[in-house]
Amino acid sequence: IETSNHRPMGNSRWGDIFDIFTTEVDKSTLDAYKVIILFDQIKLDGSMMQKLQHAMENGATVICAAGVLTPEHTNFIGAEIEPVLRVGEAWSVNNNKMVNEPFRYFRSRLTKNAKSLATTSSGHPLIIEKKYGKGKLISFMVPWFEGATLDISNAALQLFDKVISDIQPVKIEGLPVEFLITKSDQFFNVVISNNSDQVWNGKIMARSVPSQFSKCKELITSKKLNFIRKKDGFSEVEVIVPPFEISVISWSK
Repeated sequence: IETSNHRPMGNSRWGDIFDIFTTEVDKSTLDAYKVIILFDQIKLDGSMMQKLQHAMENGATVICAAGVLTPEHTNFIGAEIEPVLRVGEAWSVNNNKMVNEPFRYFRSRLTKNAKSLATTSSGHPLIIEKKYGKGKLISFMVPWFEGATLDISNAALQLFDKVISDIQPVKIEGLPVEFLITKSDQFFNVVISNNSDQVWNGKIMARSVPSQFSKCKELITSKKLNFIRKKDGFSEVEVIVPPFEISVISWSK
């Protein structure tokens, strides 16, 4: 979300759960990550593909877009890219209702080792999946995930939502807010930073809070909080954070 003079820190819909690396990152470092996304004009050469393939074979999901992906990467992505930029008007995920959105994309033809997760209105693959061991490569045929009228395509945003939400440790219901987690054998903490000039009133939904953590409180004020354990594995608590303040919600034994 775009920042401003009065909101010096941006908010991510997925929380502060990201690390940023250059292409010099080593194989052992990448192996520790469940999702790897390639942005900007990265040179996807043999060395980088080996690192990514090793991570995927160990269970990672790698997401790349056209621009980084070229016709030279047919074997890697499981599709032949036609090097002509075209215009699309709508897209559909898993043959669901078409979403009207203008975008530019490269047409491609699948090989036998890949499948299409989303298509254009003309039936061409837009999002392509290829399995690698325990993980997979997801290829997006819109150059650098860009939207025609937005910074990022809505199709790319939906893709990120699906992949990241499967492993996202904390979800937030309410206005966009900056948040992160810290945890150990003794606690599970969620830090909320309200960078706006209005009160934040929302819900925190924390995944897999240990069952033995039966207490919940706000650490700064020591206020006890009531939370609900949901059947889907999330623990839910309602929180109020004043303007430009920080709140630390802590589960413990």
